[in-house]
Amino acid sequence: MKIQTQIQNKLKYLSSKLKKLYPKIIKGAVIKTERTCGKPNCHCATGKKHIIYYIALKLKGKLKIFYIKQNSFKKALIWSKNYQKAKSIVDKLTLLNIKILQSKN
Repeated sequence: MKIQTQIQNKLKYLSSKLKKLYPKIIKGAVIKTERTCGKPNCHCATGKKHIIYYIALKLKGKLKIFYIKQNSFKKALIWSKNYQKAKSIVDKLTLLNIKILQSKN
């Protein structure tokens, strides 16, 4: 099999993997943490703290925090992992496309 054909087959395979991830992708860190609210009479002042969930990411060079509901936390984790997978696939696609550009065709 020609190298060009092998590259084209790999491109198709990686493209199909990337399409399966889209649009369920989130860039950023999905975080679960505990904190106090600051109210002196709240249970968190002396006991169990409030659990909060958020996504932290840089947009246009600035850190942005987006709070999410507890029932969305697991979904956000999956979507964040999908972003990492997509980044890896794009890196592989890039290398394959560079091979095409460097070939003698």
